[in-house]
Amino acid sequence: WVYIVNKFHDAKYVPKIWQYAIFLIVPVLTMVTVQLTHYTPIDWFYSSASIDETHRLGSQLMPVLVFTKGPLYYVNTAHNLLLAGFVVYRYGSTFKHSKGIHRQQAFVLMLVTIIGFLASASTFFSKTTHGLDYAFYLIVLIGYLIVYAMFKYELFDLKPNAHYATFEWAPDPVLVLSDAYQLVSWNKAAQDSDIIQPELEYHLPLDQMFSNKELINAVKDHVPHSFKMENRHYVMETIPLTNKKGYPTGYLLKFNEMTSIIERIEKLDYQASHDELTKILNRRAFIEEAQDYIGEKEVHKEPYALLMIDIDDFKVVNDTYGHYYGDLVLEETANIIKENLSSDCSFGRYGGEEFLVLLKNHTKEAAIKKAEVLLGAINSHDYFYNRNHIHIEISIGVCTGEHCSSEDIYSHIQFADKAMYESKQKGKNQVTCALPSNTTEEE
Repeated sequence: WVYIVNKFHDAKYVPKIWQYAIFLIVPVLTMVTVQLTHYTPIDWFYSSASIDETHRLGSQLMPVLVFTKGPLYYVNTAHNLLLAGFVVYRYGSTFKHSKGIHRQQAFVLMLVTIIGFLASASTFFSKTTHGLDYAFYLIVLIGYLIVYAMFKYELFDLKPNAHYATFEWAPDPVLVLSDAYQLVSWNKAAQDSDIIQPELEYHLPLDQMFSNKELINAVKDHVPHSFKMENRHYVMETIPLTNKKGYPTGYLLKFNEMTSIIERIEKLDYQASHDELTKILNRRAFIEEAQDYIGEKEVHKEPYALLMIDIDDFKVVNDTYGHYYGDLVLEETANIIKENLSSDCSFGRYGGEEFLVLLKNHTKEAAIKKAEVLLGAINSHDYFYNRNHIHIEISIGVCTGEHCSSEDIYSHIQFADKAMYESKQKGKNQVTCALPSNTTEEE
C-alpha cells in the first residue's frame, strides 16, 4: 500500500533500499514466526491454540480454532495500522490537491485504506482471534476496490474511448478488412468519402471496392500506394492485423490525405526550379532538364537545337528607365518567347538578360525558322510603360545536335553562346547558327 500510494502520488517514485527494509522487516519477521509456530516452541505470534465448541454460524454450531495472540501479533498489527494511517494521509493529500479522475481515484483508494485500517484496529485490543477469519473476504473486497480505482478509468473508460475516437472520428478514411479482403468495418470519414465506388456494405469484396487496379494490387502486396482523386492526394497504407500468436486476422487500410503536404512540396519544388521574376525555369533546372534530354542515347535519333537569346543593349534600358522597368522588360520578353514555343520545349533564364531554349525534334532549318519567329515577335511587340515606348531587340545563337557531338549541355551552350555573339558583332537583332568547324554562318 505504501508503494502504491507513493507511486500514485509521484509516477517517478522509486523506493530506496533502506525504505524497503523498513517496510518489509516486520512482515518478513511475522511470516517466518508464524511458520515456526507449527514446528518449534517459538510462540511469538500465537502463544496458544484451542477449539471453541460454542461458536455458532447463524443457528448452527461450528467449532473453530481460536489462537491466543502473542507479542509479535500486536507489533505486526501496530505496524500495519501505522502504515495504513500514512497511506490514508497521502491519499487524502492527493485528493485535496487533485482534480478530475485523479481526484476520484484518490478518494476511492483512501476509502479502501480506511476500511482496512478499521478492520485491523477492530482486532487489536482482543487477546484471542475472533472465530472465523474474515481476512480472506476482506482482502478480496479490498483488492477488487483497488483494481477498480486504479485501472477502471484507464482500462474501461479512457483507452476504449480513445481507441474508438481514434478510429471513428479520424479525419482520414479507415477501413477494416477480413483476412479474405472483405469489408468488416469503416469509420465516418470513409462513409463520407468517394474513395470506395459503391455504397459501403458488410463483406464487400476488395475487387468491388475500388476501380483502381494499382490500388487493389498495393493492398494485396501490403505496400503504400499514392493516388489522386477529385483534386485530393491520398497515400494508402495497408497494416496487417494479427492475433497474439502472430497469425493474420485481417487488414487495416488507412487513407492519409496528403493534399496540403503535396501541394506545399509542389510549391517548394516550383520555387526551387523557376525564376522568381520571369516564372520560367531557372538556370539550374533548365540545365538539368536539358542535360537529361541530350544525355539519352535514343534522343540522338531525332534532331534538336539549343537557342541562346540575349536582349540587345539591355544596360541602356536599365540606365535610361531604371531597373524596375528593366525587370518589366525581362518579364514581358519571357512571356512573348514562351507564347511562341510548343509545350515540349524547355525554356529557362540563363542569367541577367540571357535565355536558353531547347527545341526538341527540330532540324537545323526548323530551328532557324523558329528563332526568326521569336526575333520577329520581339521586334513587333510594343513595350509601353508609363507613357514610355521602349523598342527591344534580341540576338540569337543556334546550336543544333548535328553541330555538337558532345553529350554535355555546357558544350552546346558554348556553341550557342559563340553564335549569339557573332550576331552581336554583325549588327545585333539577328540569328546566327553555329557550324561544326567552330565557324559560324549568318542566316
